[in-house]
Amino acid sequence: MRIRRSTEIIDTMLRSISSGANKTHIMYEAYLSYSQLKLYLAFLEEKQLIVYEWKSQQYFVTRKGVKFMLAYERIIEIVPEINVDEDLSRRYEPKIFDGRNIAFEF
Repeated sequence: MRIRRSTEIIDTMLRSISSGANKTHIMYEAYLSYSQLKLYLAFLEEKQLIVYEWKSQQYFVTRKGVKFMLAYERIIEIVPEINVDEDLSRRYEPKIFDGRNIAFEF
């Protein structure tokens, strides 16, 4: 499995919760270990992206969580994922302009 950034994991967790989910569902949908799940759930609750309902024993996404998902979706549209295996040094060759400033050609 490839390495995922925390923002991607958070987005996956929020999407798996959508209309309510328990810990097991979130853990399997987001491909997390139980220890990772506990850390991320605590973080998401602290940042008020999710809430836990004791009565139903489920997590729900808050409005702030929905805003996060929409913002993350827009970022992914603007900046598509870079293939880590690609040799970026060959792709972005430095060009020297006035002897001091270096710019990159895309």
